[in-house]
Amino acid sequence: MKTKILYTDQTGVAKFIDYPVECKPVNERVSLSDVTSSTGFQFRYSPPKIFNPWHCTVRESAQWVIVTSGQMRVGLRDGSFEDFLPGEMFLSMDIQPGDKFQDHQGHTSQAVGESALETFFVKVPYSEGLQLLSKLGIKSAP
Repeated sequence: MKTKILYTDQTGVAKFIDYPVECKPVNERVSLSDVTSSTGFQFRYSPPKIFNPWHCTVRESAQWVIVTSGQMRVGLRDGSFEDFLPGEMFLSMDIQPGDKFQDHQGHTSQAVGESALETFFVKVPYSEGLQLLSKLGIKSAP
């Protein structure tokens, strides 16, 4: 299963990296990933074409963002973006390094097209996200 992680690199810039979720066979019908702890969940509704300007993920927790309806576009400072369709997800953990938001930090998000965007957030401890990045050899902002 392929997903992505949105993180802040050592220079304070938000980036995406591919993250393959490993599922291990339980029996001939099912494979499962390892269990990850979570601290809560939240539903979000955004009207069609809504645009959320530059922002970062809250430092206290990372969150899996799962698109349930519509199309979500996440933009980065270098002009690139990733689109997510229903059933696709990413781990959002691009925290704001330091005390003040700066022009090179964060990401945008928007509902693309004529449909509303509905997402499901699963909050996870930030340390869990750091462990995933570490497995990929990535160092995040302190």
